[in-house]
Amino acid sequence: MSVLVETFDANAELSSVPAEERITIVDVGGQGGLQIQWMLRADRITPMVFEPIPSEAAAIRETLGRIPGAQVIEKALAHSTGTQKLHIAASSDCSSLRAPNTEVLQRYSIGRLFTTIGTQEVECVRFDEFFRTQSAPSPDMVKIDVQGFEYEVLIGFGRLLESCLAVELETHVTPIYIGQKLLCDIVSLLDDFGFSLRKLNEIKHFDGDAIEFDAVFTKRRERIMASSEPVKRKFAAISDALGLAPYS
Repeated sequence: MSVLVETFDANAELSSVPAEERITIVDVGGQGGLQIQWMLRADRITPMVFEPIPSEAAAIRETLGRIPGAQVIEKALAHSTGTQKLHIAASSDCSSLRAPNTEVLQRYSIGRLFTTIGTQEVECVRFDEFFRTQSAPSPDMVKIDVQGFEYEVLIGFGRLLESCLAVELETHVTPIYIGQKLLCDIVSLLDDFGFSLRKLNEIKHFDGDAIEFDAVFTKRRERIMASSEPVKRKFAAISDALGLAPYS
């Protein structure tokens, strides 16, 4: 008995959407790879992931290799270009360019995971400088998970935030890293570029205290309504991926 096996060309499938219609995603601190909602839309995105830890960057390349235009850059993003010290934590996803705030963290059972077990010098770059020198695409969507360094990363995008449509980041209302900016500071910064806070989900890691949140920002309604049709289509696709109600 013969068996018919149906096959398809995954590369062709992932290349079906024209480059100018694909959503450019800049993922900063990409440990673990792209979020599932974006991997499910791999045919519609052009991802650019910044991950300074070589082993993590290599793992991400494995998962993104077939997406047209995908890049994994072994650098950290910051507000200035140069070398900075990465504080490597007992749990690698708690590592940060800022030192842990032990005075706060000692109150919580999760605090031990933030203990610094080593340091590493990492190369940092402003995204707007990388954009100018490497012919990188301007971002439609920015996702940031850098443990207390979110504000500085946003500063490094400079005026490119004017054309960016959405930002998702992890942020805090109490400083668990020394010197970090908090949610209120980020809301104020992004407001200057026409963003509104659209969604705020608590990340319940701190023994019942509301400390850490996933925050989603998008361009305000009036800016989107005044945009071109291609931009509106991109915005609608981003909103759908982020679980946001469309603007009416």
